[in-house]
Amino acid sequence: MTGNGIRYAAVASVGWVLLLVGCSDLTHNERVDEAQQRWGHMRARVKLQLAERSFDSGAIEDALKQCNEVIRLDPEFVEGYLLATRIYLEKGENAKARAMLDAVLIRTPVSAQTFYLQGLIAEGQGRSDEALNHYRDAYQTAPDELDYLLTYVESLIAADQCEEALAVITPRRMDFSQTPAVHTLRGQVLSLMGRLTEAAESYLLAVQLAPDNPLLREEAGVTALAAGCYEEAIETLLPLTRQQTGQLPRGQLPKPSVNTLRALGAAMLRAGKTRAAAQTLEQAVREYAEDTALWLMLAEAHLRSGDLMCAAAAADKAAELEPDGVEPQLVLAYVALQTDRPQDAIDAARRVLDRHPNDVEARALLARALERTPDGTAKAAEQYRRILALVPNDPWTQRQLQTIIQRPRTE
Repeated sequence: MTGNGIRYAAVASVGWVLLLVGCSDLTHNERVDEAQQRWGHMRARVKLQLAERSFDSGAIEDALKQCNEVIRLDPEFVEGYLLATRIYLEKGENAKARAMLDAVLIRTPVSAQTFYLQGLIAEGQGRSDEALNHYRDAYQTAPDELDYLLTYVESLIAADQCEEALAVITPRRMDFSQTPAVHTLRGQVLSLMGRLTEAAESYLLAVQLAPDNPLLREEAGVTALAAGCYEEAIETLLPLTRQQTGQLPRGQLPKPSVNTLRALGAAMLRAGKTRAAAQTLEQAVREYAEDTALWLMLAEAHLRSGDLMCAAAAADKAAELEPDGVEPQLVLAYVALQTDRPQDAIDAARRVLDRHPNDVEARALLARALERTPDGTAKAAEQYRRILALVPNDPWTQRQLQTIIQRPRTE
């Protein structure tokens, strides 16, 4: 080989060496970048877990700081933007939530979760129709996700589309047969539609699945009472008034709500359990001494039990608490009649009629009281005639008036 050939070969060899070195450096840099990306992604995942724990525990500001760190470590990590969206929604900052969700939608196709979050944002901004559409899309995309089902049905209820809500949730009862929330929500829909017996059945099934939920028990008991299922209402509500074995230590059982006690007392009265009602209501007025409705029911319970003195005391207390109320005065008048105090009955009935001259019950009580006073027959007849002017052909009033007309005059 000539000298020129040798030099050419040497130059070529050097060129290939330089090229190989350059490729080697490029490959090395790529590997470094990939390693850094993997390390950043790993740290982002760890930070995301911390942020989620902070969010779940209610430490919203800590969660937001940690979430911002997640996004800084890995700007392409979609879960970071999703959590940031939820955090801003929790803070009521809908515009920032929208910005975070837009960052998600740029990086990934729409999903059930993004539909759901779009619904939350729209709802927070008062766009209820748009929110309903997003919730529907979320549910249809992932129909077996409980939260999406419940949210969609709740949004239909809020939109006064109860028929549609019932049509969505009823077929899913078997799929979620062990989920109390599904039966509860169906009960709410049926109750709003006035289908109280079916509503009570759904609520009672939910109670069987979640017997330790006091709010559910109360709602179920009140619905059963409204449906006329008095025994079921009593059975459902009664545990809320008793210390339950294996639950809270003695003295730590939360006292039942006034709504629970009202419903339980009413159910016992309607079921004819007057003595049990009196006992329950006596305890209730010790817990809620300023509640007029409880005193009124207690007066009714004592009346039915034949304890006229206690009935009178309860009626007096109700009238004291609500002197201008119609119901206390009516009960006071009725108790006065039962305890042979016609003038007290007259006074109570007139207090009602002074404000409500067309109150038929008050006028009937007044007429009955007048019949028991000397020279009151004619005045009672006049009251019966006034009732017939308000309620023509009422059989009871007609009989009472006819009896007075046929009564021999002794005046």
